[in-house]
Amino acid sequence: MGTALFEVGSILGSRGNVQSKGLQTGGAVFVHIEKSRKDGLHGKMKFQLRGINLANLRRMGGKSSPYFQLYRRVDRPNGATWSKVYRSNVIKSNLNPKWDATELDLEVTCNGDLNRAMKVVVYDHRKGGKHKEMGEFETSMGRFIEAKNDGGDVNEDRGFTLQRNERIVGQICILQASIAELGGQMGRSDRLASQLSEIRITRGLSGSRRPPRPEFVDYLLGGCEISLAVAIDFTASNGNPHEPGTPHHFHPPESGQWNDYQKAIFAVGTILAKYDTDQRFPVWGFGAKYNGVIRNCFQCGDQVDVKGVPGILEAYQGVFNTQLTMSFPTVFTEVISTASRYAQHEQDMAGQGGNLSYTILLILTAGNLKDEAEIRQTKQELITASGSPLSVVIVGIGDNDFSGMAFLDEHDPQTEGGRDITKFVQFTEYKSYNLLTEAVLDEIPEQLVDYYYERGMMPGKAEAVNHDGIEQLPADDDARTVQFLG
Repeated sequence: MGTALFEVGSILGSRGNVQSKGLQTGGAVFVHIEKSRKDGLHGKMKFQLRGINLANLRRMGGKSSPYFQLYRRVDRPNGATWSKVYRSNVIKSNLNPKWDATELDLEVTCNGDLNRAMKVVVYDHRKGGKHKEMGEFETSMGRFIEAKNDGGDVNEDRGFTLQRNERIVGQICILQASIAELGGQMGRSDRLASQLSEIRITRGLSGSRRPPRPEFVDYLLGGCEISLAVAIDFTASNGNPHEPGTPHHFHPPESGQWNDYQKAIFAVGTILAKYDTDQRFPVWGFGAKYNGVIRNCFQCGDQVDVKGVPGILEAYQGVFNTQLTMSFPTVFTEVISTASRYAQHEQDMAGQGGNLSYTILLILTAGNLKDEAEIRQTKQELITASGSPLSVVIVGIGDNDFSGMAFLDEHDPQTEGGRDITKFVQFTEYKSYNLLTEAVLDEIPEQLVDYYYERGMMPGKAEAVNHDGIEQLPADDDARTVQFLG
């Protein structure tokens, strides 16, 4: 029917963590991300159901041909929905059907939570495809286990009542229900016993007890906005942009080639931009001289912020249409300070609506910090900036010696103060898009959680999003392959 390719980061950066994409053959696919339970059971659930005295929906002496579908409940801010996870085989012309036993992955079935609400709906199979509902009941995987018939004997008292329009239309008994956990162990482990005996109550926290530490995905699912800001190095360490082979040299448009900065902006910018909901990014430059004055933080392009990664590329290229002169030295402090103020402003604005906002500063540079005074000043600025909701990713461009950047990954909060907010990545070391993604995002989740948790700022509730309000992305080319930029 068609294919649709989604990226997890892009979905997490979408409103309500929901994304839609069209199909080449028509229609659309909606994808919603849900957090997997850390304490959930992992393995497979084996079960077998049997119907007893089901109400017949056929006339003229025929009998219904029952099958059942299993659904799990998905709780969303705008109400619960049911998501199908399994469809059984059809038992023809039988009002006491014994369906085949099956094994289902617990994460797919109930997200590892035996107490999660499930629903079984029994249908009468019709050749024309207009199958009729015979009845339904709500349950859970845990209740399946508790209600199973020991020794295989059918005990209707331990079964479930099938209802349609509030009328009893039969009984469903559980012939088998057991869990095979990872490692092949069967039966009741400590986690299994704990879930089966769990009483669903709301556990209140005393005023002195600190809530458990959330995870990065909790903040994203709770609506935390991720903002991206970009700073580009225009120092003389990049060489003469008119000379081929230098990082800022632009190839003729017809060549289809990009320079090193364009490649890095597209590759790294695309990774980070996925998490930014509004896709508006400020783009700054540093290290250029205008009218004889060295500027270590200036706006690139005509707008305060630009739209999407293409906007970043356009703003970057537009700088070379101005009267700039590349200069020395490489100074990060001003763009870090500017990003810190920007991050705090974004958080203050989001806070007015009860939301959170975290900023990632992407610095692209061919320069190297070697002067001890510059290194000390940069370290101090990073310590100061760590008090704002900010992470800094510095990407080294080209094959320069970046040994002077080692201090960026060696910050020790216990002895130097502040928190660790910096990650350095040399772009040319990563030929794989997946490895580059892993390197760029490696420390950001912990940095974000550290900032908010230390301040007692917990994730919000997931945003209610109606599918009608989701912008549909264009259909993928079913024959395409995804390749890293060469």
